[in-house]
Amino acid sequence: MLNDVGIYGLGSMGRNLSLNFVDKGFRVSVYNGLETDKKQNAQKFTDDNTSTKTLYGFTNLNEYVFSLTKPRMIIIIVTAGEPVNDVIAQLVPLLDRNDTIIDAGNSHYADTTSRLQKLSKYGIYFIGCGISGGWKGALHGPSVMLGGSAEVSEKVTELFDKVSAKDEHGHPCCKWMGNEGAGHFIKMIHNGIEYAMMQTIAEAYDILKKVLRLSNSEISLIFSDWNREEISGYLISATSNVLSIKDEDGSCLIDHVIDKSLQKGTGKDIAICGLDYGVNVSVIIEAVNARFLSVSELRNNNNQYTNNANAINDKLDHEAVVNNLLDTIYCSHLTSIIQGIDLIQKVSGAQSWDISVDKVFAAWKNGCIIKTDVINDISALLNEYTLAEIMVRRIDVTRLDSLVGIVTLGAKTLIPLPASSATLNYLLAIVSNSLPSNLIQLQREYFGFHGFELKGNPGTLRHLKDGIL
Repeated sequence: MLNDVGIYGLGSMGRNLSLNFVDKGFRVSVYNGLETDKKQNAQKFTDDNTSTKTLYGFTNLNEYVFSLTKPRMIIIIVTAGEPVNDVIAQLVPLLDRNDTIIDAGNSHYADTTSRLQKLSKYGIYFIGCGISGGWKGALHGPSVMLGGSAEVSEKVTELFDKVSAKDEHGHPCCKWMGNEGAGHFIKMIHNGIEYAMMQTIAEAYDILKKVLRLSNSEISLIFSDWNREEISGYLISATSNVLSIKDEDGSCLIDHVIDKSLQKGTGKDIAICGLDYGVNVSVIIEAVNARFLSVSELRNNNNQYTNNANAINDKLDHEAVVNNLLDTIYCSHLTSIIQGIDLIQKVSGAQSWDISVDKVFAAWKNGCIIKTDVINDISALLNEYTLAEIMVRRIDVTRLDSLVGIVTLGAKTLIPLPASSATLNYLLAIVSNSLPSNLIQLQREYFGFHGFELKGNPGTLRHLKDGIL
């Protein structure tokens, strides 16, 4: 009997997604690469899971491909970039017309579009599949964002519906986003928002730790309480949990972790995409920059500035600060999501993908890292109000005052709050009646003859002559 689906790549995600498919009744073929050690890993994986009777490991690529029912469905989960191209090059000579390759890694959406176009010449379908939820999601039910060859959209969606997370009504958190690279594009947006949300949470932790001088257990309890508030979500819960993890000696593990954080590229990708399309994703960009700065050689731990957090602490209303931090996280999470949606709408229009934001939110309802009640607040207003109107309605004067208070507190205590500060600056610019861009217009005209527009005649460029109108 031939098998239903193949998985190429047995890293953490590949292994657990394989077991998820098996658990849902699929017959699964697995393969791990041409190298000898990877072949051995594939065999060991199946040997270690002998209780799963419908999991079949292969060490020969031909046998792996020919073990699958036609038209074949092969999911590849390997490192983005050239490894994806290498795997495709290995598979193409063995595949038939109407077979489908599904890239479930973090490939750049433009690469997905390019690969689809190349494979179409062979009659092979190509899907870009964004998967969120980490290894636990891969095993128990991830959020799935699909895009690619429209000819197999229903078939592929039906496949992943079976293994995806489900919302509170039992609906799959698996959605078809559009043609070409739309699925991987939405995953890139997801990851950018994830960067921003994590950074804002880290900034709140920094204030609680350094200004209020709370213990890790106290901070963990605060995040646990917040997980019952309007910012409830996966990352808030995860933060509470990691703060309570103990080291072997019984001390808190977080106090032994070096203060550097890396990134794999999707955060940088969305920053570049925002710049390319002229969309402000400042909160996300500052979150990416914070990671770059954390590993920068320019950091000088011998701080010559005096941190007066201790003196300020004695004068603070701790409960008020905690409440203000809750509002600040809400403002920042909402703003980063709004910025992501703004970019989705801009790129979707330019690429003619017709991406439905409702479908995006449905995919993010459960199973993904950025699962949050804040998305529900935006979703409830999305079809009635513009993005700017949603921001004003959800971020009222009270929340704005809280955000101002926290950013001010960070400045007074010399604690950097890049994502929170970017949130405040973005909000203030959105609601401002007047920005100093008029001066920038005249500066550019003065030295570069770029032209400027007058209030009574927008759209018509005027020029200075010898420094005068």
